[in-house]
Parts: sequence; C-alpha cells; structure tokens
Amino acid sequence: MLRLPVVAVFWVLGLWLGYALDLGPMPLPALGALGLTGVIHALGERGAQMQACLPWGPALLVLLAGTACGIRPPSPITPPTPSGLYRVQAHVLRSETGPDGSHINSVEVLQATPISNPETHAHLPPGSRLLLRPYRLAAGTQVQALVRVRPRSQYHNPSPHPDWPTFTPLDGYGTLLGEPTTLATQADGPAGALLPAVRGWLGQARAHLRQRLHTTLTPTSATLACALLLGDRRGLTAERRAAVNSVGLAHVLAVSGLHIGLMAGLWVWLCRHLWLAAPRLASLWEADRVAALLGIPVALGLSQLCGGSPSALRAAFTAAIAWGVRTLGHRPSSHATLSATVLLLSAWSPHLVLQPGFLLSVLATAAILRVQSDDSPDPAMHPPPLAQALRIGWVTTVATAPLSLFCFGQLPLLSPITNLLGVPLISLWVLPLCLVHIVTACLCPSLAPCTATALQASTRAFDALVYSLHELMPSVVWPVPTGEQGLILALTALALLTLRRRLHVIIALGAAVVLWLWAEWQLRDREQPQDLLRVTFLDVGQGDSAWLDLPDGRMMLIDGGGDPLGLEDPGARVLLPLLRARRRDHVDLVVLSHPHPDHYGGLAALAGQVPVAELWDSGQATAEREITSTARAGHALLQRFGRAGTRVRSPADLCKGTRHFGAVAVKVLHPCPGHDSAHHENDNSLVLLVQYGHIRFLFTGDIERATEQHLVASGHLPRVDILKVGHHGSRTSTTRQFLDALRPTVAIISRGRSNRFGHPHPETLAKLRQTGTQIIDIAQDGGTIVQTDGREYTVRTWSGRSQRFAPP
Repeated sequence: MLRLPVVAVFWVLGLWLGYALDLGPMPLPALGALGLTGVIHALGERGAQMQACLPWGPALLVLLAGTACGIRPPSPITPPTPSGLYRVQAHVLRSETGPDGSHINSVEVLQATPISNPETHAHLPPGSRLLLRPYRLAAGTQVQALVRVRPRSQYHNPSPHPDWPTFTPLDGYGTLLGEPTTLATQADGPAGALLPAVRGWLGQARAHLRQRLHTTLTPTSATLACALLLGDRRGLTAERRAAVNSVGLAHVLAVSGLHIGLMAGLWVWLCRHLWLAAPRLASLWEADRVAALLGIPVALGLSQLCGGSPSALRAAFTAAIAWGVRTLGHRPSSHATLSATVLLLSAWSPHLVLQPGFLLSVLATAAILRVQSDDSPDPAMHPPPLAQALRIGWVTTVATAPLSLFCFGQLPLLSPITNLLGVPLISLWVLPLCLVHIVTACLCPSLAPCTATALQASTRAFDALVYSLHELMPSVVWPVPTGEQGLILALTALALLTLRRRLHVIIALGAAVVLWLWAEWQLRDREQPQDLLRVTFLDVGQGDSAWLDLPDGRMMLIDGGGDPLGLEDPGARVLLPLLRARRRDHVDLVVLSHPHPDHYGGLAALAGQVPVAELWDSGQATAEREITSTARAGHALLQRFGRAGTRVRSPADLCKGTRHFGAVAVKVLHPCPGHDSAHHENDNSLVLLVQYGHIRFLFTGDIERATEQHLVASGHLPRVDILKVGHHGSRTSTTRQFLDALRPTVAIISRGRSNRFGHPHPETLAKLRQTGTQIIDIAQDGGTIVQTDGREYTVRTWSGRSQRFAPP
C-alpha cells in the first residue's frame, strides 16, 4: 500500500525536476494522478490487493513525479511591470506600517489607464500587485488614484551559488500622487463575490486589530505583537530582525503551527465545552466531532487573518485536515496529515512548495513527528522534559540546517539551547498575553492598560533575552554553499537523522567533510582563475557594474549600480552575495566612473563591510560637493571608504601612465589630466581601456556625444573587441563616428528592465547593428561573463547564450 509520505516526497521531487527542466503546464494530468492515488489509497485492503497483483505503486509514483514536472511555475524571467504614470483603480489587500512609521499598502490592480503618451505607453495588466506609498489606504476597499509606477527589480547573475527560485507576488512599486478616491467598500461589492468579500472583511479586521495594538501599546511592543498575531513584520527594525535571526528564533516571529494551533485549538476547546454544557445537544452529536468541524473554518480564516504566510497556510491546512478526519469519526495520522497538506497545497499552488518558509515549516514539523514516533508508548520510558526538548531542538536544527544555510546563509548552532529559553517565553507567556490584550482592547478598553503593562514587560524581557544571546553568540561567517555543497549538506542531514549506530554517524560525517572540502577547493580554483581575464557584466537594474577577475588573482570592480529612489540595493542583493559565493574577502580596486546614484549606490554596501585597497574617482564629487546633492552623496561615500583605509586616487595620478595588473594593462583615457567643471558628470566619466594580450575592453561610464567626439579627435582610441555601451544605450551616446573608430565586435548594454528612460534607444540599436556589432542586453540576457586568454574570448550570458570569438 502506498503511504502518503512517500507520495508527497515523489510529488515534491517532481516539482523540483520540472523547475530544472523548464517544462510547460500540465495541470489536469497532475490532478488526475493525485485523484487516482487517493482512490487507490482509500480502497484500503482492496488497494493493497491491487498493488500486490499489479505494479500500481511504482507506476503511480512515476506518474506523480512526471506530472508534477508539468505544473512547475513559470520561468523566473517574466515581463516586468511597465513604469510610468497611470490612473489606477485597485483593490486594497492590506495596509501596513514600516519601522519609520511610513504607510505601505498592498493593492491588486483592477484597471489602469496610462496618462503620459497613452497611445504608446506600455500596458499595466489587471491583477498586477503593487506596493503603494505614502498615504494609508483602508484594506478591503476599492480606490482610484494617480500613481507613478516602477517595476520591482529582478537581478539575474551567474553565480556558483544557484539562486533559490522565488515567486514573490509583487510586480512593482507605486507613489500616490495626491489623496486617492474611495470608489467602494467591500460591502458595496457584487452580491455573489463571496471570496473577495471575505478577503475584504479579513483585511479590515487586520487593520482594526493593528490599529488597536498601536493605540494601546508602545511602538516596540506593538510591532512585536503585530508580528506574533498578524504576521506583520514590516514594523520590526532591521537590527531587531537580525538579532532574532542570529540566535535562531526567527520562527517564533513567524505565524506558524504554534500560533495557529494555540489560537484555533483554544476555539475548539471552547466549542467542545460549550457543547457539553448543553446535554440535549451533547446527546445528539459527539462534542469532539462538532468542535473539530467548527475548528476547520476558524483555522483557515486565521491563516488569512495572520497574513497568509507559507508556514501559516501549512499549519492551518494541517489542522483543518486533521479536524476533518476527526469529524468523520477517525483518528488522524500525523504523518499522513502532514503529507496530505503538502500534496493539497502544492497542487493548488506549485509556487508554495518552492518557498523556503513553507519547506522549513514542513521539515521542522516532520522532524518533531519523527522524535515523537521514536518515543516508547510507555510513559515511564519517556526521557525527562528537558532532555526531550533538547532532542527536539537538535533534530529540527539538523533537519532545517541545509535549507537555512543555502537560502539565508545562517546556521545558528546554539539554536536548540536558545529555543529552550525563547520558545517557552513566547508560546507560554507572550503570545497568550497578546491574545488576552487584543480581546481586552477590542471588547473592554477600560481594562486594556492593565494587560498592556504585563504585555510590554514581557516583550521587553523577550528583547533583552534576544540581544543578550546575540552578544554572546559567536560571530561565524558561513560560506555560501554551491549546488554540490548543498546536496552534500542535505545528504549529511538525512544520514544524521536516520542512522542509529554511532560508527555509521562518524563515517557519514567524515565522508561529508572530505566531500565538502573537495568541492570547496574546486570552487576556489574555478572562481579565482589564473592566467585568464574574466569580466562579469552584472545585472544591477538601471545602472552599471562590471567585475574583473584579473589573471594574477586580483579583483577589480567598475561601478556598483544603485537605485536613486532607494527601493532596491544592488550592493546588498548582488555585490555582497556574489563576493561570498566566489569566496572573495576583499577587493583590490574599485572604480567609480562618476558620481551618479546608479553607479555609486551599490558601492555603499561594501564600505566598511569589505576591505577595498584602492578606489579610482573622477574627482568631480569632491570638487562639487557643495553644489549638487548627488555630488555631496558621492563625496560622503568616498569619505567612508577613506576612513576604512581605502586609498582614493584621482585623474591627476591615474592619467600619468598605464597601470599593470600582472599581464593586464589598464589605461585611463578620460578625463585627463582632470575633470572639466564645465561639463556634466556624465561627460566627466572615467573611460578605461583594459587590454589582455590582443583582447581589448572599453568601459565608457555614461559619456555622451561631446566626450566621444573628443576621444575620436584625440586619436587615442584603438579598435576594441568588447564595448560597454555608454549611458545605458541612450541616444545621446554611441555616435557613429565613435563606433567607426572602435569597430567593436560585442557591445554590452547595461540597463534596467522597463526603465522609465526608454533605454536603449532604437537609434542606438540601429547604429550598433549597422556596424555589425553583436548586442548583449543585460536586461534580457542577465549577467554576462566574457572570459579570455588574451588570444580569443568566450561570451556567456545568464540566459544561456554562448559564443566563442577568435579575432584574426
């Protein structure tokens, strides 16, 4: 007889295989396979007899895995949300408050009309999810507003640490230009729209509860209570979240099985005792079954009221399935219930099973069930409570360690001990106090100050515990694992959880250490190439950044990208993770082409975090720091690097001659002998010629027509093989005379998807094609690696394009 845990494992493996193979959608065969498996499983002894006569089991498992491959989520590179000015009608899903007190509204677009150039403006499709600021919107209402929309940045770069598939239901950001108009409340919607109505009511309930918490508690206590009760963690400061994560208590701030079980379980307990209090009703229907039936909608509703996080959905569906089985008069099996939850949720939403939060919740629950199944049925044989708690903490840490390290780069080894202190404090004291306080604040406000005092004292105790443990916790920087190392971690964790004999455990750990070290040696040899020049043109959105691995082992970084609006940080999301993945602990040279945010913004993440030996700068930021805000910000960044021990050099030094890094020659062509204050920052960009053997790269920053003409007239421009196109492909750059002088074979255009500037301009693309230049568009192809031995070079994009060039 096929067991549901085996079915669930094959189903999940099929989903992952489908993601890797990039297959098309096949939902009906998949659901049919699930249904057939359920029928065979429900036949009981008949099903066992059928499987004894025919190979139903293996056939169904193969069918399940195969059909799961066909319902994989879509490709990670999806058409971006267009940017621009729109008149938007939207349904407000939720409204939250950030740590700085700003209002953050999640909305679903119902209709959008472009305001600027409506004939040619890109279409904003209905169903798009946006985060709107700065006004507070009422959850559950329909509003109309003038919104400036910009897409959410998605960065796709080649890395030894493969990206975990993420499917965030967020398409872009929006700025509300003026107060929005409320078109309808949820009660005014169509009579048959039950699901939107329920969603609206839950949204309004969330907003009301959040308002009551912030009204009756201090901001610090209110944000913690919102996280525990509503799953709203936007109000927590980055410092507070980092401290909680570092000590292994992040799960206590996520609405999980503990929270859903406590709140819904309390409701079921209350229903049961109220039913038993009525003898006539108790004689008609069994109290346990009635209470279980009433608990199903409450558990599902709580998962949505608490934010609908993956862990909350897992807990709610697990409770609903278990209570459903109990309603039918059967005793639910814990393992079968968890497996059924995975199957139902992943069939309903394949995205869900690929989310780390969902998988961590499932793995932790499975580990706890394993410990409980190992216990002797004789209570006298059970270990002491402290030993049992330590054992559960150890098993869950091992079970979740590979995923935690792979996705978040964190592995708190002392989490079994910290959980002994933190989990009881939250589950037995803080969370019940939160429930008592919110009920009191809503139903009897006069008593709210009493419960608020107790709750605030408890939250202060929790913060004190977290920060104390955070200070005592050893600071360990874990290496980001590669795909091979991730597999080694997973197999090691499986061995530790299944092997019984100590000798077998020691052998498994020894083999894992040897394999890990071998994979690490291979990684460092591959990611720090010798006698090769490898240039990685990074995808940093609407900005520039190029990483050069030099043949002598040193590293050079030209610009760091950046978001002028501060919504995204490519330094934190691209540069720092790639440094860790490629095992680089310092940067030998950083080049800041010119002081504009889309070039220096990402470098801020490196200042003080990563040692930088030397930084080249055009000098304009320091000279004009009292004139423009961008120059002032650029000068402040240079000062941060200087205080960290970085030597900052200007064109007065750089233009004296060619700088050699082993066999690579780097020459500054412009601005020499220094920047021209009469020119814009773009035209004062550092222009670098990088040559290795016979292969030449030209990095142009954002120079425009005037500087290009000056360089052509100087006669210092040689023929180049790879051109980094100036100013993201703007029409103000890349003149025909410039291209005729360079005659590049490959042109790299670094720009953001659906950017509001219209880069690259069709005129620029036409000129590049007329000269026979092959175009690599970072927005479409992702990060691109150009590797050369000085005689020939290979171009390889994240999207899979690869071509080899052998110049004559």
